[in-house]
Amino acid sequence: MLVDDLGAWLTNALDRHHAWENGSSAAVQEAIDDMLAAVSAFGSTLVLVSPEVGLTVVPPTASGRRFADELGSLNQRIAALCDRVVLVVAGQAVAIKPCRT
Repeated sequence: MLVDDLGAWLTNALDRHHAWENGSSAAVQEAIDDMLAAVSAFGSTLVLVSPEVGLTVVPPTASGRRFADELGSLNQRIAALCDRVVLVVAGQAVAIKPCRT
């Protein structure tokens, strides 16, 4: 299964729980925890696509920084669950976490 992309999923979660206006939202963290539990329990091949926010400029707005921080945290938590992590730069795949055998 292919999920493209986690950035859009996170934006939807932030929108759905009005987290842009309310700052920290326990409901958003609960949604993230639920999604991570679903990824962990998934019993087949799963490919997750996510933007990498740490390799670009820092957003000038509070909501942009919130998104970058939330997505960075989500990417770290997802990577910890995954057997393999690949960063694609200029069309080239770079193994960040090689496949466990």
